[in-house]
Amino acid sequence: MQPFHSSSSYQYQQETQQQPYSLLDEMLTLGCISFTFAPQYAEHYLRYLLKTEPRSLMSYMVSSASGWAGSYSIWQTALRTFRPNAQSSEGHPLLLIDYKADLRRGSIVPQSLWTPHSRTDQRQYVQSASLSLPIFFVHENGAVGLSVADAAAGRCQSLRGAGLPADMRDKASTHIRINWPGCVEWKRQFQTKDETQQRNPITLERLVRHVGRSIDYFIQQREVDPKHPNPHWRIGHGGITRDNITVLGVCHVSSGSWMPILQVFPAVFDLQMPVPFET
Repeated sequence: MQPFHSSSSYQYQQETQQQPYSLLDEMLTLGCISFTFAPQYAEHYLRYLLKTEPRSLMSYMVSSASGWAGSYSIWQTALRTFRPNAQSSEGHPLLLIDYKADLRRGSIVPQSLWTPHSRTDQRQYVQSASLSLPIFFVHENGAVGLSVADAAAGRCQSLRGAGLPADMRDKASTHIRINWPGCVEWKRQFQTKDETQQRNPITLERLVRHVGRSIDYFIQQREVDPKHPNPHWRIGHGGITRDNITVLGVCHVSSGSWMPILQVFPAVFDLQMPVPFET
């Protein structure tokens, strides 16, 4: 799949202008996941995550769940197979799907949405798989994301649910995949069960640490894609460093793979991307 570029956003807006603008359209234009994968592929991702057409759920969508400012959610009654991860101001269970991208904090890193290469594997590991809702790293004060340094060191005790099990769909291990612009596809495997005899799921705190360390390994091991280099997103001396990157959360893109949602400050002005704007 192609990375996010301005024509993708323009084409999506042209296609949706003929329909009444909805909260779903707003999420697919302004959400972190859409800025990561591009609107068309974000909708494709939601289709296989939720196992239904996203537009069939428009009447169930709500914005800014109680205590989760800037979020986009769906009433849990519409999709009872998912465990709620937020609630409304009245206490009703919600499925938090995405957050509005705060581009004042920098650029969301565009990545190609990873899918298995064969159609058989796509059917087995994406279309028919039970995928978890996106996991955003949200602090008790409502702020989203933390630095790579804090994530890698496990300095995340202020995150909501830091000591609770992360929903990794009962897998023993999984992969983190990063499709950084201008670099070849990268992945790293890690265990999603702890070392106890019961082999309990790892906590959110431990998941954050795995994600932070994975990004560190990626920075060290990255390889420039000779066919599609992108100097705007160059990592290293004089370019983007570890200190510029914030980890907002992770998306479950196949039964055995997750992709991080990343943000870079200062903003990257790439002519192939939408120009950041104030919101």
